[in-house]
Amino acid sequence: MAGAPATDCIGRNRELRSLVARFSSGIKGTPGSVVIVGEPGFGKTTFLRQWELPEVRKAVMGSASEALRFARVRLDGPFELSPSRLLALLRDAILDRPATGADPGACKESELDQALNEGLKRESRALVFLIDDFHRVTQSPVFPAVFFSYLRSLAYTRRAAFALTSRLDIGEMASRQDVQSSPFFNIFSKVRMEPLGPDATKALFQQRSSVAQALRDEHFEVLAAYTGGIPFIAAAAASRLDGLRERPAGIEPRAFLDAIASGDVRDTLDAIWATIPPSCHAALKSIAVGGDGLTGGEQETLRPLASRGYVNPDGWKLRGHVIAWDLARRLGTDAEALVAGLPAIPPLARESLWSRLWKR
Repeated sequence: MAGAPATDCIGRNRELRSLVARFSSGIKGTPGSVVIVGEPGFGKTTFLRQWELPEVRKAVMGSASEALRFARVRLDGPFELSPSRLLALLRDAILDRPATGADPGACKESELDQALNEGLKRESRALVFLIDDFHRVTQSPVFPAVFFSYLRSLAYTRRAAFALTSRLDIGEMASRQDVQSSPFFNIFSKVRMEPLGPDATKALFQQRSSVAQALRDEHFEVLAAYTGGIPFIAAAAASRLDGLRERPAGIEPRAFLDAIASGDVRDTLDAIWATIPPSCHAALKSIAVGGDGLTGGEQETLRPLASRGYVNPDGWKLRGHVIAWDLARRLGTDAEALVAGLPAIPPLARESLWSRLWKR
């Protein structure tokens, strides 16, 4: 890597190096496509969008970044996705048409081929399509397997690579066997987004909170326990710190949980809940409130959640008090008993920076 980028993706150096390796292979003329896999709130969308920023690309790749063109394709418009609409979105990205959220209309494969050929000829550099939540395409019944063969041909004959995100692994992205067996998936390598470690979580709080410089190690330990290293939740907790009023005994757990689990975080918690199968509910009820003594069968039931990063198999605990509190409420267990056992955010010294800021 050429240097440390001015990026929001703290603690993701390994993932950045993986993408640089894939994109660098594209520079040599070989498509370097990648799927960034991660759970809701793990930061895959933020990680992908960093590549839209020239200053980030240059900091990570140096002058090699100039050999690639990055084009973001947004799938979140208020319209039903279809093959012709997706081709229209790709066409508009090639032509640098701003995404308005309106229906992009229809586009034929021949029209996209023409736009792509002209774009590559004009700029003489490979193109990387940045597409978030691509499982919306691969899981849709309106996209036939032959469509993905066409996308694969773009990577091999038009120097157009794909950088995708998905909450599903490559082997799970398609709901139909004929799509999942498509050679389209063979062109991708995987970058998995894991929860942040303690040092990266601390760095995130230091970057995002204006009072973080007044925090001590004991504060960071408690904050890491609340957020579980999940980047989106940690970022929300950092911003909430600045808006909470100082209290002599520190910030009590319920006030902090209520402050964090609002706004966009509520949407993330809803998304997490939607991905948890009912077969896990009984075992989750036990560990959500700190229970011990799971049976071997219950541990096996929770093992998929452990592989996804929500459960720590070393002791079978949920990752982060925010996740445990939310799941306890959804599962109908005694969430208030869980809250009563959580540590408060410790107070700072009387005349600390934190104190002065909250007195303004």
